[in-house]
Amino acid sequence: MDDGSTDDTLEQLNERFGDAIQVISQMNAGPGAARNRGLEAARGDFIWLMDSDDLASLNQLECQVDTLQREEADIVYGPWARAYIDGQCVRLDGPVLQRDRTPSERDELWWFVTNWSLVLQQCLFRAECLRRAGGYRTDIWSGEDGELFVRVLAHGAKVTFVHNTLTLYRLNDTGKLTASGVAARRRTVDWAKCLLAIHDHCSNRPEIAAHPEYQRRLWQAYCDLIAHCPDESMLAERLRAHIHLDHRRLRVGCFVNRMRLGIRQRLRGHRWSPAYRPGPLTNVQRKLIEEMGLHLAELSQ
Repeated sequence: MDDGSTDDTLEQLNERFGDAIQVISQMNAGPGAARNRGLEAARGDFIWLMDSDDLASLNQLECQVDTLQREEADIVYGPWARAYIDGQCVRLDGPVLQRDRTPSERDELWWFVTNWSLVLQQCLFRAECLRRAGGYRTDIWSGEDGELFVRVLAHGAKVTFVHNTLTLYRLNDTGKLTASGVAARRRTVDWAKCLLAIHDHCSNRPEIAAHPEYQRRLWQAYCDLIAHCPDESMLAERLRAHIHLDHRRLRVGCFVNRMRLGIRQRLRGHRWSPAYRPGPLTNVQRKLIEEMGLHLAELSQ
């Protein structure tokens, strides 16, 4: 899917791949519209969402398809790492994330809304579960993948995990929408829309809506709208209607959370919550990177 690119993307695709792939171009309409059109055109049973900032181990697709079929699941995810990539050189930014699935005492929906996230590039989906959830929202250009993931989970998708793959999330790609293509105002408004949508998707999970971390996110988004988007007063009021903790308690909670993250940084060398299962690069993962034709620079764990 080419969403109105202004570089030589189309020429490169035609020159390097020819008829081996199908390229669909459209005028720039945003990531949700582009991916929905790709979903409409896709004829396979599985969907792998990859962007310009992604690299994956050569075994990822095969391992994830095998896992989905064997376990009759709808979504499979695996380990990933934030990385700076310069030519064939890779420098990891912090630990490898998701070396195991989220702790079993809670489901992925609870973790995602309260204290966890992932990049959809590390996932493989059954096409039917994405279509059943309704595809992407086209009015959200930033955070649209997270909103879709919550909606898919809320529709009852079965989730599983595979250990022996690795996704590299490229941090130094200037073509990333999250880095260069979305204004701060739009990110603020889109995040507020995402939080409201998440509240609707979790209407039958009151323990999620009442969670202090989710309440803090609502409050911070409300404050950002008031400060930076005064013309979005109706959107701000919709957020405020879902904030059940008093502002003093929320401010204290934000302070305590910052202190907790600072302590975690000093003790563990990173701020990732236990739900991310962070850890050092393993020898198997090092080999996966080498099989991609890359070599590792000095690691920052």
